[in-house]
Amino acid sequence: MRDISIEGVGSVSGGEYNKISIEGVGSISDDIKAVEIYIEGVFNCNGRIESDFISCEGVATMNEAIRANRIDISGVMTLKEANLEAKTINCEGVIKSNAEISADKTVVDGCIKAAEIVGDEVIISHTPGRASRGIRKLFGISSENLSSIGLIEATTIRINDAKVKIVNGENITIGEYCEVDDIDCTGKLLIHPRAKVGRITGVTAEYSEEI
Repeated sequence: MRDISIEGVGSVSGGEYNKISIEGVGSISDDIKAVEIYIEGVFNCNGRIESDFISCEGVATMNEAIRANRIDISGVMTLKEANLEAKTINCEGVIKSNAEISADKTVVDGCIKAAEIVGDEVIISHTPGRASRGIRKLFGISSENLSSIGLIEATTIRINDAKVKIVNGENITIGEYCEVDDIDCTGKLLIHPRAKVGRITGVTAEYSEEI
């Protein structure tokens, strides 16, 4: 398998690759398989992607399904009706998805706006300075709630500073400044006093500032 690198403006043909590097402006119109994909520039993809590892430090727009073992995002990734499936997702940048994000473990320390996140473990937090106010505004993420999700469903869920419609899980921790409409918990439920929670089913919640 061969390597391909785009430093100016170019496109990648469909097929199998060892390493794909996008440092300029690149596009793909067919399905690809690659061991590694590095996005440091601007990338637009209209084909399905299968990869062991994807790193996005630039701006990527995905219009078809993505499947990978590991995905690291410190830039901006937009998924337009494209499902994202991985074993591990680490995001310190911005994810915007209109479809399903599925991973064994999803860790977000930035901003995420998604329809659904499902998996075994979901952790959403925010470190000041990770994503600028301008980026949040550009992608429709308010400063009051840095992350906005329709549904989170996982065995273990821990969220801070997020607005979520429905949270379903076994062990759930709702941190400060969260807003959650509905929670269904089958194990242990911890809620910070500064979180706003609507309906709770399954268990009785414990309230603590030590979370």
